[in-house]
Amino acid sequence: RPSRYYFVSLHTKDIWWKKFLTLAQLTQFLCMNAQAIYMLVTGCSEAPPRVTLMYFAYIVSLFGLFLQFYIGSYTKNKPKRA
Repeated sequence: RPSRYYFVSLHTKDIWWKKFLTLAQLTQFLCMNAQAIYMLVTGCSEAPPRVTLMYFAYIVSLFGLFLQFYIGSYTKNKPKRA
């Protein structure tokens, strides 16, 4: 649950699994985009294509934001303390 993460972050300076949570969310967004692409390609009759396209655009934007956060937080070289 997200509320547990926020509770723990209030009481702890470093959460060792934060990077892995972000990776899991990125994976989730990739799966959701794959679902939207599949629905568009196969012509799914359960959802209108316009709704699926809006869903796809929304999830792509979330993926981009989370990827930007991941790169900024976990891949750049941080200065080492002496």
